[in-house]
Amino acid sequence: MCEVLNVSSSCFYRWLISPESPSEQRSKALLDKIQQVHSDSKYIYGSPRITAELHKKGEMVSRSYVARLMKKHGIRSKVKKNIG
Repeated sequence: MCEVLNVSSSCFYRWLISPESPSEQRSKALLDKIQQVHSDSKYIYGSPRITAELHKKGEMVSRSYVARLMKKHGIRSKVKKNIG
């Protein structure tokens, strides 16, 4: 596999056992908070409202970053159709 990926075996094994980067750890923690706010809203809130809720809780994050994480993990808001 290392030959196919054109990397040395030592690099592969170092990558395999390496811990997550701080940004990956922050993304996972933020994703947990996003999922919690989303479920608390009964799956209605989208990225703007979720971002506002996170700001209220002291989490400084941009709406675009929240939207990107939501899209990557398939988190979508329920959309009501206005009939009439």
